[in-house]
Amino acid sequence: KHNINIWFNTIHRPVEWSIWALPHSKLQEIYSQLEQTVFTKEDRAAPLAAYNIGIYNNLVKVQIKNWVKEAEERELLERTKTAIEIEEDAKDYFEKKLKEYIYQNFNEGEEQKKYRLKNALDKTEALVAQIKVNFGDIEFYKLVREVPPDVFYKQLESRSITSMLEEFAERFKESTPVR
Repeated sequence: KHNINIWFNTIHRPVEWSIWALPHSKLQEIYSQLEQTVFTKEDRAAPLAAYNIGIYNNLVKVQIKNWVKEAEERELLERTKTAIEIEEDAKDYFEKKLKEYIYQNFNEGEEQKKYRLKNALDKTEALVAQIKVNFGDIEFYKLVREVPPDVFYKQLESRSITSMLEEFAERFKESTPVR
């Protein structure tokens, strides 16, 4: 109607302001509602319509749809985890989800994907080592297993270990289980 570009920003932090962190049922409701949108011939006639409809469809049919799936996986994990789950299991799960994210979302060769994964895991290990120096023997992977892999990867890619460490101190220090 106004011939302007639209764009949606994804809020990762704080979690309580983030759509991705909503429960599966609420995300499914949002997805179902937005996915039913039909653009009329009049809607598609504006000069920027194709661009804007593409942006909308990406938000709904890719981003929100992925969040629905991730929320379902988070809730399933929550229902099936046991009191004796160990940090090593959480680390394996974290690494598996990060690998799946990289392999599904980067259109590049096998070697480049392996390189991305290695860099992400190396930076995560450096972060964990620094956390242990500052806070003791914290079960880091159990704390972050609920964070969607795309969110964690983007943080690794765009932030320094120092800034991530500062956020960890603010967000997790009070509730950190120590082994």
